[in-house]
Amino acid sequence: MRTINPIQSTFNKALASGLLRDTRAPYGFDSISVYVPFSVFGVPVVGGQYYMPANPLLNGNRGTIKAMEIMDSATATPTPSNPGPAADCLTTDILADGMFYFTDIDREIIAYVPLATLVRRNNNGKIPLFQMTRQHWENCYIDFFRVSSLAASNGIWLNVYYTPNI
Repeated sequence: MRTINPIQSTFNKALASGLLRDTRAPYGFDSISVYVPFSVFGVPVVGGQYYMPANPLLNGNRGTIKAMEIMDSATATPTPSNPGPAADCLTTDILADGMFYFTDIDREIIAYVPLATLVRRNNNGKIPLFQMTRQHWENCYIDFFRVSSLAASNGIWLNVYYTPNI
């Protein structure tokens, strides 16, 4: 005779009905991969603001950012099905010296997040979730406190998960 744990049974029913969601994968979100090469900005400097490339889908009036992750040098290993700019990606140690700033149309800071916390493997495989609705994507930027390990050949590779505002 097999015994069924009532808590596990309730949990499985909630997952199946959609009342709960596994946050390790952003189900139901659209996604965009964004690469920001530092070579566009010249030699990295402390306090240098590395702005995101324009993308109207990621502006608060068009889309709500729900999650975001950074691909670090250990995570971004290119494969035939996933070619990417892995050679330029930063290590977690370097990312620990930086912040991502969400800003609005007037360049007012809405929120900021340490870059190292956006690496999925630093969060037990979970992607940090957000509810960003006022951001103006091309005004959002990355800043570093130390740049001794940065080079113009480096860059940041982000996966941004969002829902379009209809």
